[in-house]
Amino acid sequence: MRENQTKAKMLRGKPAFGFELSFGSPLVAEALSRCGIDFILIDNQHGSFGPESTLATLLGVEGGTATPIARVARNDYTMIGRLLDEGMLGIVVPMVHTAEEARSAALRSSE
Repeated sequence: MRENQTKAKMLRGKPAFGFELSFGSPLVAEALSRCGIDFILIDNQHGSFGPESTLATLLGVEGGTATPIARVARNDYTMIGRLLDEGMLGIVVPMVHTAEEARSAALRSSE
């Protein structure tokens, strides 16, 4: 199992640097993942990623050292679970406005 080096770095109090991808390009993600950055954030909320291009992009990122992270379209159990099952090592949940919504997202991401 691949370790989340970005999370480990931040837990040591160090900053993590990466790129957010909005356009569904696995080739760009593959190139960026090999340039020494900490993470690639695949934007499934505002970006043009669909299920197939998200998976293809994840496969491209796996060839480099960057941690694959995804912004999910919404706080949805199935969407979060699917991205984690596919191999994302981090999830960004948008539109979280209350403590209850934050707890819900955290529980979903840890299951």
